Amino acid sequence: MVYESFVNAEIIERNKELLVPYIFTGNQFNILQKRIGGKELDSSEKYYYYTSISKKLKAIKALANINEEKAEETIFTSGDEGIIMQRKEAAKKILSKLSRNHKNMEMFIAGSFLYKKRYNDIDVFIFSKYDKDDYVDEYKKEKVHVNYLVPEAKDSLFFRSASKICISNFNIPKTPVKEKLTSENLISLYQELIIYILKNNDFKKELRSFILECYYFNENIVLSSAELNNIVERYLKNKQILNLVNKLIVHTLINHENKDEIRKTLKEYIKLNEEAKKETKYFKNLDIYIKTYNEVLEIGS
Repeated sequence: MVYESFVNAEIIERNKELLVPYIFTGNQFNILQKRIGGKELDSSEKYYYYTSISKKLKAIKALANINEEKAEETIFTSGDEGIIMQRKEAAKKILSKLSRNHKNMEMFIAGSFLYKKRYNDIDVFIFSKYDKDDYVDEYKKEKVHVNYLVPEAKDSLFFRSASKICISNFNIPKTPVKEKLTSENLISLYQELIIYILKNNDFKKELRSFILECYYFNENIVLSSAELNNIVERYLKNKQILNLVNKLIVHTLINHENKDEIRKTLKEYIKLNEEAKKETKYFKNLDIYIKTYNEVLEIGS
């Protein structure tokens, strides 16, 4: 049996200093190059190839397979009880393949693929110092979407949520959210979401971010992606979604630990929105903001 199929001429040449003289003699190396290059071996070269070189290749391939098996053993699972078994095995294979092209890079698979019968994409997240917009060609047919995250993203609420149910090639650290989440950012999310709802735009992504932050602000609850998905779906099915969103922001803000800061912030937003009404013909969203913020101030007083 031929064992050189797992190597090529470029790999052999690039690693010559490692191979000669530690594994192959100079003559054996030349024969191997000739064999891989598709050139005909003479009778003497064939003798050396089949009696010695091919056996060394067999041993190298066996070691390579052992390393691959060890790599598969380092796959970690979070939220195992919520993952569909077949999806778990499929995710492990995807991570193993991607790890070969992304050496020593931490990555994980999360999202609806792991726990829902129907899903759109298989979301893979890879931690990298470099910002990349990439969609791995060989996985397009399998709906695998590769997302790159900076290492600092491990401190984020998003990561803490996504990693509650995931398959990863590294041990997920059990650390609290270190990302600084402010009331100003939450209010900005709310205002943007209201605009999307009024315009009947696709706002599922904005709704997810809004709900995730609200629950965290309320009781430091980090929703898993499955929990978040269930709440989002419930909101989307409700015809009174605008009222649900307003109730959630009111409940969140009145329970915020720094009530003085919230009151000051909301008064500033009310003033800004009142001024903005004078400069635009369409201000339905502004009226909603003002009504909601006043409700928070009245209940919280």
